[in-house]
Amino acid sequence: MVGERDLARQQRYDTWKVDPTPQAASDLLSAYDPLIQSEMGRFGEGIAAPALKAKAKKLALNAFRSYNPDKGAALSTHLVHQLRRLHRAGYESAQALRLSEELQSGVNQYRQVRGNMELDLGREPTTEELQDTLGWSQSRVKRLERQLRGETAAGSLEFDPVAIEHDETDARISYVYHDLAPRDKLIFEWTTGYGGKEKLSKVKIAERLGVSPVVITQRSAAIAKSLMAGAGLG
Repeated sequence: MVGERDLARQQRYDTWKVDPTPQAASDLLSAYDPLIQSEMGRFGEGIAAPALKAKAKKLALNAFRSYNPDKGAALSTHLVHQLRRLHRAGYESAQALRLSEELQSGVNQYRQVRGNMELDLGREPTTEELQDTLGWSQSRVKRLERQLRGETAAGSLEFDPVAIEHDETDARISYVYHDLAPRDKLIFEWTTGYGGKEKLSKVKIAERLGVSPVVITQRSAAIAKSLMAGAGLG
């Protein structure tokens, strides 16, 4: 025997089906709210309350749209089946939280190691030196440096007096870079953004290395010559 609540739900569904206005959708959701709340409690663990409610409403509306009475199942059964996806949403939310925690742990480790290396070296470490000390891949070091600065990938490589297009995936560029002295590596990184480093002017690079801008110009030219030769352009 069909109860009054089921009749009221069916009536609201029929009204929404004929004219799916926001008010009709709201009335339909209200009619099924006890059922929705019940499924939220079962499958919504790990999701913040506002996000959980929004996700549940979205799944419920999708269930109303996809419901086909000709298949024999009741609308409430179809709705419950669709709301089971909240379990997946909770899992993904928990995964995202763990990734966030792992990222923060990596940030803390990076900052501590970098600070210690600056004290030991008397200068900022190169990306390669950070990579070796941390035991990370260069791509991870580069990604973390960019995230800390909130910057996007670096653009082209520019040296005076020669301008060179720079591609970090080019094995020839990487080969020449790894053969540079530590100070020249820093000049290269700060000039190009290589390895995720911040791009700086010659004056700023000179200040960080404690030398004159003339020295940076001279070393830039030498580095450019090495790169040109390594790329087969010299």
